[in-house]
Amino acid sequence: MQVNGGNNCMDIDECREIPGICANGVCINQIGSFRCECPMGFSYNNILLICEDIDECNSGDNLCQRNANCINIPGSYRCECSPGFKLSPSGACVDRNECQEIPNVCSHGECIDTQGSYRCICHNGFKATADETMCMDIDECDRQPCGNGTCKNTVGSYNCLCFPGFELTHNNDCMGTNHSLSFHTKVSTLTREKNRMSFSVCAFLLGDGLIVCTFTFFADIDECSALQGQVCRNGQCINGLGSFQCLCHEGYENTPDGKNCIGESPVTFIRIIKPQKCS
Repeated sequence: MQVNGGNNCMDIDECREIPGICANGVCINQIGSFRCECPMGFSYNNILLICEDIDECNSGDNLCQRNANCINIPGSYRCECSPGFKLSPSGACVDRNECQEIPNVCSHGECIDTQGSYRCICHNGFKATADETMCMDIDECDRQPCGNGTCKNTVGSYNCLCFPGFELTHNNDCMGTNHSLSFHTKVSTLTREKNRMSFSVCAFLLGDGLIVCTFTFFADIDECSALQGQVCRNGQCINGLGSFQCLCHEGYENTPDGKNCIGESPVTFIRIIKPQKCS
C-alpha cells in the first residue's frame, strides 16, 4: 500500500511493478499482495517469486516402462527407449537386433546380438575395439615379421618384400637361399687385402641358431696402369687401395691435386772454347 496526496492508501499492483514475477504462471493482484497460479508440472518458488518446473524424473517414481529412460521437459516428461531398444507396436521397449538392422555392422567379423547391444568376433588379422562394436585391422608390421625383408601392411594381413639373396617362404617370411648362406662368428667384419676390400654383415636366424652373412666386395682400380702417361708425369706412380701417390723426380714437386709432378725445365749450358795456336 502507498499513501496518495489526500493521505489515502492505495494498493500496489505487484503484477505490474515487479518484472518477471510469476514467470511460467499467472500473476493475480490482491489488495496489499498478490498470488501466483502455476500450471500443472510447475511449483511456486516463494523466494524467486516464479513458477519452477517440476523434474518428475527425479521424483523417485518409476514413471517409464522397462528398458526406457525418463526425459524431463518443461511442465512434464517423456519416456524414450534406452539405446539398443526400440518401441514395439504394443508400446513396449524391446531389444533391437543390430546385426540384422545395420548392414555390415561388424565388417571383417561376425556379429553377435546381445540384450540391448551387440558384439563383434573379428576374423584373423583384425581386432575388436574396446567396446567390441567394430573390427580394426592389425598392423602385423609392428612385430617385424619379415626379418630379412621389408614388411608392407595390408588389410587383414601383410606382405614381405625380401632383400637380395633371400626368398619368400610359405610362412610369409624371408629366408636365405642356399648360395647366400654362410657361417661367421662375428657380427660384422671389414677386411683389406691386396687390391681388394670386403665388408660382411651377419645376422642370427631365429629358432635354429644359424647365422646368415652377406658379403660386399670392392675391387681396387690400379690408376697407375689405367692412366699411364696421364698421371705422375716426371715422377713415379705408386698404386694404393682406392687411390695412388706420385713420388716426384729430383727438381720436381707435386701439383695441388697430387696427380702429377711439375718443375723448371732443365737448362743446357754451352761452353765456348777459344781456339789457341799450337807452339
